[in-house]
Amino acid sequence: CAPPPDEPQTGAALARWSAAKRIVVPRVEGDAMRFYDYAPGELCRGAFGIAEPSVAERPCDPAEINFIAVPAAGARMGRGRGYYDKYLSQSGFRGVKAGVCYAHQLVVELPVELHDVFMDYVVTND
Repeated sequence: CAPPPDEPQTGAALARWSAAKRIVVPRVEGDAMRFYDYAPGELCRGAFGIAEPSVAERPCDPAEINFIAVPAAGARMGRGRGYYDKYLSQSGFRGVKAGVCYAHQLVVELPVELHDVFMDYVVTND
C-alpha cells in the first residue's frame, strides 16, 4: 500500500508477502472502510491521497482476516474518522491486530474513548 509519509512504508513488504499469502488492503467508501484483494501495481490514489485498490470487486469478509497491520499503535491515535475502530469492532472480525509505527511515535499514555480498539501487538522500526 502507500501510507502517508508520516507512517512506515509497507509497500515492499506487501509485494513480497503477496507471493505467498492472500493480502487485502483497505479502501475507504464513504464513512466505511472495506478490504479488497491486493494486486501489486494495481493501486490508485484514493481517499486522503492514500493508495487503495482501484477495482473493488468483492470485499473481504472481516471473518476471513487472520492478521491486520494497523497504522499507529496501542490505543491508536488515528486521523479522526474512526475507520479502523469501526472495522475492527465488527462482530465477525477475529484477527490479530498489530499496530505499526515509528519508535518515536510511541508514548506512555494517550486519551482513550470507549469506541477505541486496542492492538494486540505493536511493531516499530527499532
